[in-house]
Amino acid sequence: MIDYAGNAGTSNLGNDGGGIYGIGEDGVIIRLGATDFLRLKDIRDGTSNTLMLGEKRMNIALVTVEPQPDDNDGYVGGFQDDVVRWGAFPPAPDFTGPRYVWETLHPGIWQFGSSHSGGFQGIFADGSIHFIHFAVDPTVFRYLCSRNDGQPFSLDGL
Repeated sequence: MIDYAGNAGTSNLGNDGGGIYGIGEDGVIIRLGATDFLRLKDIRDGTSNTLMLGEKRMNIALVTVEPQPDDNDGYVGGFQDDVVRWGAFPPAPDFTGPRYVWETLHPGIWQFGSSHSGGFQGIFADGSIHFIHFAVDPTVFRYLCSRNDGQPFSLDGL
């Protein structure tokens, strides 16, 4: 299991209704077969303005007790909530809660987050690392998680 996940973007295109928010249509990590291979030129917003990977929001009460639904398959699970997160949901701190039931999953298992005070570490497509605050404007966060929306934003707002 790992505490990091790839950025699957903000689009819900390809939602199969089974818990997957989308196929990565505008993210950096895309579902195999969803499109041709992603190239640097496909990150039209610029690699220094696009989130590639980040820490996952987790239920810390379960970390050492039992696998969480979003951290039980590891990398072998394919394109799903063990390995990707969606920028359509703003980041949030890790939480302590009871064993998951389906009604409590959304959107927690699809969010970036961490146990750090105030935010999480994100790795951008250019390889740089930035601390992204939980209080980031949700619209700015969506821009950061889309590789091709053409929306300008300031990194100071993270």
